Amino acid sequence: MSEYVRKQALVQEINVKIDWLIGRSEYENKASEISKVISEFASLRGRIQSGAFDADQTEVQRLRAALCELEKENRKLRQELDLLQELAVKATVEREKERKSAQQEIERLREENERRKKIIEAYMRIEHDLAEDAERYLQQRDKLIEVLRWYAATENWRLSLTHMLNDGGQRARDILKEIGVTVE
Repeated sequence: MSEYVRKQALVQEINVKIDWLIGRSEYENKASEISKVISEFASLRGRIQSGAFDADQTEVQRLRAALCELEKENRKLRQELDLLQELAVKATVEREKERKSAQQEIERLREENERRKKIIEAYMRIEHDLAEDAERYLQQRDKLIEVLRWYAATENWRLSLTHMLNDGGQRARDILKEIGVTVE
């Protein structure tokens, strides 16, 4: 008997139908039509019992082997799916860690950038102050050079020695006072 159909259950059901039809044929006038149906059912029952509808055993074996292969393939695919899901979860966790790390690095760089901006601003103020000081020192140097040249010029000594003596260094004191140097 084939495992694909429970033949005994099928034959038993056909017997029930045949008995039912026999019972009806006794009460009805269509006995010849019912006897044809009974005959067909009986023929069908005989063919089922003889194995006419049984699947070819090689076909059954081929189908079982195919089913076995499909089950193996299914297990393999499930394992691969499980592995892929596990890898996806790991990758997601790793990406989240990388994202958080990147956010922290961005925040650290922002803070460092702000500190550097403040340092640059301080250096720019210092540079500006130094440039102003340098300009002022150059002006003072120019005035000192001017006074020293006046005193150092020999023509001034020859032409106006009296004027220089009368000046008594007042011009030098005035320039020094103008640039902020106190003279005793």
